[in-house]
Amino acid sequence: MNYLCALKTPNHWICGVLIELNILFNFFEMKIMNLKNLTSISVFLMFTVLCFSSCKKESSSDLDQSRIYAEYTYEYDADDNRADIGATFREDNNNGSKVELISPSRVDFGGSLLSWSGGSRSYKITNSPEINGGTFNYRNNDDQLFSNDAVAPSSIELPDNLYSISKGATFYLPWTGDAIQQGEVIRVTITGLNGTQTFTSNEDGDTNIQLSYSGLQALSTGVATITIEREKISNLQEGTGAGGKIITVYKGESIAVNIVG
Repeated sequence: MNYLCALKTPNHWICGVLIELNILFNFFEMKIMNLKNLTSISVFLMFTVLCFSSCKKESSSDLDQSRIYAEYTYEYDADDNRADIGATFREDNNNGSKVELISPSRVDFGGSLLSWSGGSRSYKITNSPEINGGTFNYRNNDDQLFSNDAVAPSSIELPDNLYSISKGATFYLPWTGDAIQQGEVIRVTITGLNGTQTFTSNEDGDTNIQLSYSGLQALSTGVATITIEREKISNLQEGTGAGGKIITVYKGESIAVNIVG
């Protein structure tokens, strides 16, 4: 451009045009840079807000104690003859933010304190010898005590003579144990070479579960592992105004079964 501007020729008008183009280019370049900066700032602010929302952590000392919702779980596993015990506290309801208990607030099961798990933001005891159920005791920051009994559901096991399951049609699988009671769900899980299929039933009085044709067709032929469990959800016997629930599970012994075409 400088070279053209220095020329003493009729082409000197090119200099003016190029200067104008250069001014326009710099103007638009500055606008684009400002837009990029604005976009970057907007993205950063949005990320910060989302991160703050998702990373928000509640503690029992920050809340009105009547707003703390409690969920207790007791899961017995016949394979290990052990139980996993858990407690999750939330703000207001079962969809609220998880709450960490701050001393003097605490939760125990039959006198054994549950340990806080930061990853799941819940309280746990794993491989407990308490195989016949027990009592959850939750004491809040107002020194109120709430006790709830967790009774293991009645046992359920797969039949001794179950050696194979045909994929050719719906399979009606009986079990050893009581019929389905109100509030219970029976769940059968089959894990084969190409994945897992789960079948459920909650029909009161049923003594068998239908393994659907479509679900069985999704399994490959060959040896698979099958398990059966009984789950019951109950209301709390004692709780805050926010309420809560107790989930109890009896998981029967797993066995190997042959999936045939």
